[in-house]
Amino acid sequence: MTYTGDADLYIGLEPVVAPDNCKWISLTNSTVEYISIDALDPDYRPGLYYIGVYGIYDNTEYSITAHTKNSLITLVDGWP
Repeated sequence: MTYTGDADLYIGLEPVVAPDNCKWISLTNSTVEYISIDALDPDYRPGLYYIGVYGIYDNTEYSITAHTKNSLITLVDGWP
């Protein structure tokens, strides 16, 4: 959820996720950005996914929630 600014959400398969190397992207002007990755997606695979958030304003504030279809995953700030 974006609280201030305009945060864009990116998901990739490499540790450094950037707009030019991500597999999935959400670029809305909404306060809620989301990406849903289906098992039928050609880039889907079991394993690690990396999340990148880029804000186009200096004071962008946001929170992230990630989960699998049946289980909520808790993200801890600073932990990979």
